Amino acid sequence: MIRGGFFSLIVVLLCFQTAFLPAEEKKVRVIVDEASVYLEANSKSCVIENLKKGTEATLGSIRLFRKCWNYIYFASEKTGRIKSGYILESSVEKLFNHVKVINLQTEE
Repeated sequence: MIRGGFFSLIVVLLCFQTAFLPAEEKKVRVIVDEASVYLEANSKSCVIENLKKGTEATLGSIRLFRKCWNYIYFASEKTGRIKSGYILESSVEKLFNHVKVINLQTEE
């Protein structure tokens, strides 16, 4: 019984190790010619800046907003200042390993 509990604990720790990495390690890269970054998670919102293909940004949250928006931080090409906003998930690729949680149960 104790051995099964220890095994379950190890599996949980391995599955969640990337979820607790500092945000600066969770980067995304723009994969379309030009991607707009919006003030809110809505394409009708004000555009903060347009990012060129290949631009890297940092995820501010690993959670998606409204099912398809990533919250990011990036260095503005115009001002050099750090800005943040929302970008469509389909416009970027994640540069870190995705975690898939698998629930393991032992037969009793």
